[in-house]
Amino acid sequence: MRRFVSAKARKFRLKLLFQELDLSPGSFFVGRSPSCNLTLEDPLVSRHHARIIVMETEAHIEDLGSRNGTSLNGAELVSRQKLENGDRIRIGAHDLVFVQESDLPQKAQRPTGIMVFCKGCGVALSAGVTRCPHCRAAMDTERACRQCGLPASPGASRCSGCGADLEASPQPGRAAPSRNTGTWKARMVVDVLEKALNLERFDQAVSIFQNKKEQLDDLVHFQGSDTSLLKRLSRINAELAAQTKDASLLSWVIERWSQAPVQMPREIFDALKTSAQGWYDLSGNWDRYFGKLDADDTGHT
Repeated sequence: MRRFVSAKARKFRLKLLFQELDLSPGSFFVGRSPSCNLTLEDPLVSRHHARIIVMETEAHIEDLGSRNGTSLNGAELVSRQKLENGDRIRIGAHDLVFVQESDLPQKAQRPTGIMVFCKGCGVALSAGVTRCPHCRAAMDTERACRQCGLPASPGASRCSGCGADLEASPQPGRAAPSRNTGTWKARMVVDVLEKALNLERFDQAVSIFQNKKEQLDDLVHFQGSDTSLLKRLSRINAELAAQTKDASLLSWVIERWSQAPVQMPREIFDALKTSAQGWYDLSGNWDRYFGKLDADDTGHT
């Protein structure tokens, strides 16, 4: 028989960035494996990295023999430790905070993981915030994205969550990325790719990119004229391709730029040419890219 746990019984939570996860009694596994309760796609994280043992009145954490270890409040975790309210856990490149809730019944809480970005300073904020605490810019709570429902920043023409045009109707043939896989999450994936590249774990970085390629395709598409994410991915893929001789990484970059509303910057063009030099002929890719540009120019004349 399925057991239902009341809000009063859920005493513990785990915070990761802007998400909050309930910790129910039992074992809560953190690692790179999809079978874990919390999966972190980070080359610094082992498949089964750490475990939180949740009991009725307390919770403990232990490292599961991970390659890079786990830290608790800045100190290496060498044995099972009891967790206290506010304890900071570092696993790979990720900081988690352990929270012990009040014993009193809780009212329904606002969903977590829904983010907007301040138009003034670009800082990520929880949806529903009326004023940025960093630059004090007002958030326009009266306007919301028709595509994903997030509130809009003052004067913004595009949604900071999914990139959709705020003045246009939702696109019927293409679903917007969900709120929990918005821009901030895509940037986290790119951060992990850069860390793997810096650690020279090239095969792992390629694997992460291939697993998240569809999600990144959507986010790049909905970014519109903001090509900052595409530029970062272009530089990453150029270096990865040079190291792994994987031509599909270069083709992905050129194809994405052919769909962008602006032309590929010279620095990206040069990086791709340098990456392919001596092992891959990009001429076919360039023919398709420049042919697309010529067709677009013809269509606008």
